[in-house]
Amino acid sequence: MLKLKRLRVEKFRSLATGAELSFSDGINVVLGQNGTGKTTLLELISMVVRSDFSSLVKEEFAIEYELSVPESESIIVVVRNERTGQTQIELGAREIFESSAEVIGGTDRRRLLSYDAEHGLSVGNAPPQSHAFGPDYPGFLISFISQLPSLRERQRFFASLLTASNTHRLDESLDIFRRITSTGDPVGNLAVVNDHLWLPNPFALSLVPYSLVQKVMLSEEPKKPDYSFSHSELDLLAVLKDMMGFNASGLRVDVTERQKRLLTFFYYLACNTDIVIADELVNGLHHRWIIASIDAIGQRQAFLTSQNPLLLDYIPITSAEEVRRSFVLCRGEPREGRPGWLWENMTEDDAVELFSAYQVGVEHVSEILQSRGLW
Repeated sequence: MLKLKRLRVEKFRSLATGAELSFSDGINVVLGQNGTGKTTLLELISMVVRSDFSSLVKEEFAIEYELSVPESESIIVVVRNERTGQTQIELGAREIFESSAEVIGGTDRRRLLSYDAEHGLSVGNAPPQSHAFGPDYPGFLISFISQLPSLRERQRFFASLLTASNTHRLDESLDIFRRITSTGDPVGNLAVVNDHLWLPNPFALSLVPYSLVQKVMLSEEPKKPDYSFSHSELDLLAVLKDMMGFNASGLRVDVTERQKRLLTFFYYLACNTDIVIADELVNGLHHRWIIASIDAIGQRQAFLTSQNPLLLDYIPITSAEEVRRSFVLCRGEPREGRPGWLWENMTEDDAVELFSAYQVGVEHVSEILQSRGLW
């Protein structure tokens, strides 16, 4: 499974000062008042794991992040997008930005790949070989990794990056629900490698669970215009049927807004086996559904926000170090007289204090955070 270990933000939008964040391999919670950049941070994390900074082509930013996969060395990726040094007369009315990137890896932390807009992609210290797609192109890191000389490194990271390339932020607006229940043109939803290998297209607008693709492949009548499966044949539907109490057969059931959100979340999990990014996940959900949602995340790495204290009370806490890496604090920080953001991990002292209070068992996690001014 792909994991985001660390994110260092040198320059990005309203961030007042540089931020360096470490993350847990399990559930990470972004805390803060409204207007402190929580959703923006989730969006940035989504861009990182999807290797897609195409929405920032007209913005200055500089970030560094570390990714890992099992049984392999982690890689560090440095991405920048900078205004060119041309004068306003030379530029006219336009602003021009140039992107650059580096991939660093190995036990000796050597430069594996580098890219700049003028020369293209270089492998190691060799001269540029190609004008590959840059960081402003969706999935750029997948293209970069395919150029690595080591087959082992290439295969491990390529598969994991491909799996994570549709890990968008799940929000409250039900946009993803509308995408998965719409009746649009299905072309592009599947990547058909050959008659025996069909995969979800990671760059398609619609989300398709790999388990569903496998069912279609194994059906007795391949390449039909439509397919029908029982809930018992798909885990995500079987779980939802029991959770929502849909036991009658042959009846139309109208689902509520919160049921739609729960359905969307479980469908999202079926599509994203490595990483989950969800904004206000538990808002309006019953306790039982909150527990089921947290349990369903399983071994995935998760990045969540919530103003509902119930989420915090169901998150497993095992050590002070896990606390320090699992909670990201977002605060307002004025910058040159304008609103700004400050993002940071919990301090070691605060993490130790929270974990000690948690072990006593008198206060809920949400109460500990509030009483100590951390939320």
